[in-house]
Amino acid sequence: MRWFELNGKSFSMVLFDMDGCLIDSEYLNIRLWGEVFNEHNVPIDHEEMLNWRGWDFKAVVNRIEEAAHKPGSADGFRKERDKRFWKAMEMGDLKLKANVLDILSALDANGIPYACVTSTHSFKADVILKYFDIYDRFKFVLTGDAVQKLKPDPELYLKAIAMSDTPSDSVLVFEDSKHGIKAARSANLNVVYVIDRDPIDVSELECLDVVESFSQILEKMHWKDDEVVMWKHCENNNLD
Repeated sequence: MRWFELNGKSFSMVLFDMDGCLIDSEYLNIRLWGEVFNEHNVPIDHEEMLNWRGWDFKAVVNRIEEAAHKPGSADGFRKERDKRFWKAMEMGDLKLKANVLDILSALDANGIPYACVTSTHSFKADVILKYFDIYDRFKFVLTGDAVQKLKPDPELYLKAIAMSDTPSDSVLVFEDSKHGIKAARSANLNVVYVIDRDPIDVSELECLDVVESFSQILEKMHWKDDEVVMWKHCENNNLD
């Protein structure tokens, strides 16, 4: 059996959030929403949209339609945003977060399975992960349309635990949003908060660790197979 130790705890399965954690998409989405709102004179600003990170889209819809004073308008705004999103992706504006490929390669090298758990709809999530050629690396990809309740409800993570066939105390989660962290903690999972561009206060959420990038967490992970250390991250990011 292979596992790794982090801050005195052992793990044999990893779950990654997607937007803002694996993919640098949160701020692209905020920029594109802003363009649509400006064109339609919807009074929602950048600071408010920052608080949407990790929200259930139904809550976002309610807020948009409240601000626009137009019931049913959010779907049209979303379609406009999505058109801009796909165009931006084609133009290369969508990027992987720093050191994502490093941590995936380290997990692969040490035989540690991992999955993606996101509130994003399956169609969009699948296209994005395949665009970066990482979709097939995951044991599974669990998306928002597979459950009834989205983050901060723990349903996504409870389902992911069942799909992973791994005890919850052996599963480590990487999240970037308060709603995502709350969902994982409510499922009794250990969480590493990976800071996106604007840090949030997670002092009351009992995160196992807080890091600015995956390179920092790789320096703290100790890889093992039974009682044998299998691999140690090198400063030059090469695998021994």
